[in-house]
Amino acid sequence: MFWIYTAGVLSGFIVLIVFRNYRKEEIKSIYGEEKRYRCYPCFLRTGTLFHRDIKKDKAMLRDLYPMGNTNELLIRTQVRNGQWLLLSWFGVHLLGLALTIVIKDSGAIYDGRYILRESDDGTLTTIMASAHGESLNIADIPVEVRGKLAEGEEREKLFELGKTYVLKEISGNNASLEHVQYPLNFVTDVPDTSMTVSWDLDMAPLVMPDGSIEVSQVPESGTSQEIKAILNYGGEQRVLEILLKVFPETKTDNEKAYDEILSEIRLQNEGNSDVFKLPEIVQGEKVYWTERKKYTAEKTVAAAAMIVCIVIVYRTGEKKRKISIRSEQMIKSYPKFIHKLVLLTGAGLNIRHALQTMSENQSVLQKGETDYVNEEVKVTLKMMAQGVPEIQAYEMFGRHCGDRYFVKLSVMMIQCVKKGAAGMNELMSGMADEAMMIQRDQIRQKSERAGTKLLMPMGMLLTVVFMILVVPAFLSMNL
Repeated sequence: MFWIYTAGVLSGFIVLIVFRNYRKEEIKSIYGEEKRYRCYPCFLRTGTLFHRDIKKDKAMLRDLYPMGNTNELLIRTQVRNGQWLLLSWFGVHLLGLALTIVIKDSGAIYDGRYILRESDDGTLTTIMASAHGESLNIADIPVEVRGKLAEGEEREKLFELGKTYVLKEISGNNASLEHVQYPLNFVTDVPDTSMTVSWDLDMAPLVMPDGSIEVSQVPESGTSQEIKAILNYGGEQRVLEILLKVFPETKTDNEKAYDEILSEIRLQNEGNSDVFKLPEIVQGEKVYWTERKKYTAEKTVAAAAMIVCIVIVYRTGEKKRKISIRSEQMIKSYPKFIHKLVLLTGAGLNIRHALQTMSENQSVLQKGETDYVNEEVKVTLKMMAQGVPEIQAYEMFGRHCGDRYFVKLSVMMIQCVKKGAAGMNELMSGMADEAMMIQRDQIRQKSERAGTKLLMPMGMLLTVVFMILVVPAFLSMNL
């Protein structure tokens, strides 16, 4: 993986070098000559991957920013997208490169055979390992390695703690000591202390030193066995007598091998050598060991790459979401726009002057929102100020707004220009009546959506009321 991440970083630098002059003059005209823009040509070239249909993208940008320069907006958008994509590429591969250097592959197992002990007052360190052979493959074996034992002082409470720990751990995978079917867990020490545990099995001939059961001699009805746990600490001993009842069990070859490995590990823990040797022969077969790693560079980089992909998908659909918001706002603003227009034209202003008055006295929206209708009005007035005929400007107004109501309004405005003031009041009155109906429909739809959102809280309240009524009734029936 090291070479893969290195190749990724180098390929990113190659892209920066190859496209360092891509449309450089256009970028200078927009961003200027600052040195921090020297990578923008490469960002622009990379950002074109997000824009396959240039005409469609320009149309979307024109709808979102009517007063802006569409070409400049497109270039800025492509630079932003390319910058985000390239920085993400470098980030993912640099992260992978760093993690492959920092996270070592050797782990705690050396040469596939042994683990170096640490001196920590006899506490246990668990390593998840796997044993591999020609036909044997056992994963997730918990290898508990105890550090070098240290001198300790007598503590009576530690013996009580040790007894509690032994009674808790000895059951292993068994539900209780009254019904033992699986191997017992003969612990050899108590965590966080230097206390050791040995076992006396003289009264339990069917229980093996590794905790397994001699299943061939266990009757179907089960049999009782008594074992003793001897706790050693500070030169003193305490004996814990444990009574259990064993039943026969059937094991697979892998389960037998697993038990043999755990038994060998316990035997190794009884010693105090500098090297903890892992079993080399299991079930008559030679095995080698590997360690399951908690964290790997591959997993971390894969998670980072997944986050990058999610953000790319989100940014790709961002323009569509903005267009949808624009469309909803245009429909919502239509009735208010018509009412203002009817009011101003009724006061004696023509369409053009009415639009100028409405643009100068626009209402302020919430922070961060854009009044798209007013933006289109400004574009229309700017076109007429630059010499575009009034009829053509109104036609473009309806086409840019896109909604059928505004298209119909633009046709009415063109008729008013062609016919003059005659019949204008009737047309405006009809448009005002239609706007009132649209506004009424919008209010009704909004109330219906609000009612739908209240269904879940109402259902929760109904459940609470039902429980308040039913639970006392059931309790009284039990009494």
